[in-house]
Amino acid sequence: MYSLSLPLCHSLIRSTMNNQNTIDDLISLKSEFLKKIEHIDATIAMLNGDIFAIAHHGSKKKAPFDAKDSYKEKIAKVLKDENRFLNITQLIDIIHSYNPKQSRDDVKNSVNSAKSLLLKENAIIKVVAGSSNQNSFYGSPNWLTSENKPQPEHMYDESLIKEKKLIEI
Repeated sequence: MYSLSLPLCHSLIRSTMNNQNTIDDLISLKSEFLKKIEHIDATIAMLNGDIFAIAHHGSKKKAPFDAKDSYKEKIAKVLKDENRFLNITQLIDIIHSYNPKQSRDDVKNSVNSAKSLLLKENAIIKVVAGSSNQNSFYGSPNWLTSENKPQPEHMYDESLIKEKKLIEI
């Protein structure tokens, strides 16, 4: 059995107090780092695509679809939520903005496949502005006038129409 002398006890108490100060300092430092990590995570999420959702919708809003939905369902729900004809790039960007962890190429491939199936099923239609398929927009068959033109309230964004360029050699 050891016996502790008074000076040794004082030394142990000072050491314990110093350890407590060290522990308190470490806890405080940990808290600061966790706050910085949260800010870093938020920045990464924005850079991965959430920034599109903020820019596109004015504020970050809940996805119009569930993560478990098929891509056919995601396209249908995005079109319904946007309530207008969209081109393929818009569909891809909107769907990707709600799941930035998935690669854009994977989303692009899935959206293109699902879009083709929806067209075959007549669930959506394609409207081409002008003569170029580059100017294809997708939406509900119910959004057309009797002349098969988009109703004004469902009109696509005309600024997205690409001019056909003739290349001369």
